[in-house]
Amino acid sequence: MKKKITAIALSTVMVISMTVGVSAANKRLYEKMDLDSLLKASEKGLYTYKINALDKENAEPDFDDLKDKIDEYKKLTQYEYQPNYYENKLKLLELENEFAITEFEFNYLKNKDSADKKALQYKLQSEYNNLYLLDSKLKSVNSNLKYLDKLFEIEKVKLSQERSTDINVSICEMDVKLAKTSVKQIENEKLKIEHSIANMLNEYDNDEYCFVVIKPELPELTLTEANVIKNFFDKNYDYTKQKKQLEADQKYLKEVEKIFEFDKDNEQIKKLKNTVEISKLEFEIAEENYKLYISNKFIDYTTALYNRNVYLKYRTTLSQKLSLLETSFKNGNISEIDYIYQKADIQAALYDCDNADIALVNVINEISLLNEGMLL
Repeated sequence: MKKKITAIALSTVMVISMTVGVSAANKRLYEKMDLDSLLKASEKGLYTYKINALDKENAEPDFDDLKDKIDEYKKLTQYEYQPNYYENKLKLLELENEFAITEFEFNYLKNKDSADKKALQYKLQSEYNNLYLLDSKLKSVNSNLKYLDKLFEIEKVKLSQERSTDINVSICEMDVKLAKTSVKQIENEKLKIEHSIANMLNEYDNDEYCFVVIKPELPELTLTEANVIKNFFDKNYDYTKQKKQLEADQKYLKEVEKIFEFDKDNEQIKKLKNTVEISKLEFEIAEENYKLYISNKFIDYTTALYNRNVYLKYRTTLSQKLSLLETSFKNGNISEIDYIYQKADIQAALYDCDNADIALVNVINEISLLNEGMLL
């Protein structure tokens, strides 16, 4: 059934993609849009939710058809003396095995909108955080560009006074050009992220937006590693499906062994046992890998929290230094070039502080997503 659902879903996506140019989704993006408004825009009306509804609608007949087949074979295996009893019994066991997974997939489709919304909001917030970091980096690079521009002007004056060389002037000029290139690269990266956000919300023909990017609030992590592991295993689709498949296969093997209890050396039974044992080992490996991944995320959190606390104190020191610098410049205690240089240095350090803040926000958000059983 999964193959059938997947094939239908893919064809649905292709049809929708072909019609995008004619009729995109209702506009959800607008100028000066903040993070809260951005997250609300992901709540309904998106193509992914429409696809989920179509998948569910298409899956219902297949699901009902499978139940009817099981009922049919149950009637054919009520009594051992019925014609082709053992053959039909094996077929019934296969259908029941298939039904266990089909039922799980069908129920998952019923609640897929909620999972997709959480995943989308996580991605939107991550991109928003990236915009904030790029804005911070842009301030740093522009501050450095201002300093390099000033050096270039000074070097040209020195050259006119025969106190410099053409090579020094050329180097300063190239430094300015490289800094301008960096500015352009950052602006292009911002544009790419804005387009990425627009695509997530099916805004394929809307270029009239400009996000209000402010520093994201730092969430508090109240989850424990043990709780996240438990909740992840309770809610994760891939893990739960693999577990149910293993349970269904083990049940199937047990029932088949009953049928062939007088033929325990049967080669097909041996192969089936080996296959189930392989599935069991693969499941245990996957389970431990999931645990390791979550454990590593908590290690990342510890590291990010430590860094952020260090940079928090550093930010306070930088703010004090910037205040003293402004006062010194106004009072004429330092030259303009020294002022511009030191301010650029402070701005670069402030970007490092912002980077530490966002790293902590991102890892907390990812742990929260893992707690919902989602691994992106």
